[in-house]
Amino acid sequence: MFHSLIERFENEKSNLLITARDYDSTYQILDDFDINYKKIGKHGGERLDNKLETYINRLKAVKYINSHDYDIFHGNAPKGTLPIILSKRNRFITTIHDLGPFETTFTKIPIEKYFIKLAVNGASIITTVSNFIKREINILFQ
Repeated sequence: MFHSLIERFENEKSNLLITARDYDSTYQILDDFDINYKKIGKHGGERLDNKLETYINRLKAVKYINSHDYDIFHGNAPKGTLPIILSKRNRFITTIHDLGPFETTFTKIPIEKYFIKLAVNGASIITTVSNFIKREINILFQ
């Protein structure tokens, strides 16, 4: 969770906009920490048609991103980074959780490999959930 980072930015009087999608207990965690956030989107679930619908809805964020002048944008996972990439922002941070589409022969969304490549190649900073994923990214995208 980014709670300590959010607190740091708030203590520095930074202009923050925290967004969250309806997934698992995300809203509850943010509420428990009394963090102000904007609800956007939802999880696509298991069905392909629902996943594709959430991708289309993410694209609506491009207009919003272009209309605001924040210093840094963070996309949680390449799919979440897609609107930032399409907005042509020069600086963004992405978090890569896994490289599943590169490790299996099947994926729910066939173009997920492309999203990961866009995020890795375009991000100013890449964070990972483990050193293992960091090493795998370095091997795959050297």
